Amino acid sequence: NILQVDPRPYLISEAILSNIGGAATQIGDPPNIIIGASFDEVGFVDFIINIMPCVFIIAIPVSLALMLWVYNPYMVMKKMVDIDSNKLKAAYPIYDEPRLYIAGTTTFFVILLFFLHPVHHKDTAWIAL
Repeated sequence: NILQVDPRPYLISEAILSNIGGAATQIGDPPNIIIGASFDEVGFVDFIINIMPCVFIIAIPVSLALMLWVYNPYMVMKKMVDIDSNKLKAAYPIYDEPRLYIAGTTTFFVILLFFLHPVHHKDTAWIAL
C-alpha cells in the first residue's frame, strides 16, 4: 500500500525463480539430493556447473517469457512515489535484531560449506540439515 504497486508480479516471479534456483542446486529439490548423494565424485559446485547450461538455456528464458505474457498488463511504468525511509522503518521495524544476525551468519556459513565441499568432503545433504 505504501509504494502503490501491485505485488502479484513480484511474488509470482519470486516463486518461479526460487523454484528454478532449487532445481539448479544439489540441495534444492529432493531428487537432486538423491542424485548428489549417489555419486561421491559429484560435489556441490560440480552439480551447479553441469546443470547451469540447462537452467540458462531453458528454464530462465521460458519463465521470463511466461511472466511477460501473463503479467504484461501490470508491467506499466508509473511515477515513483516519494517515500521517507524513516517512515518505512517505523512502519516495518526489525523486532529481533540479534536473531536476524544469527540467521544471516548461519546462512552464510552453510552456503560457504556447500562451496567448500572439495575441501572437507562432507555430504551436502548433511550440511543442509
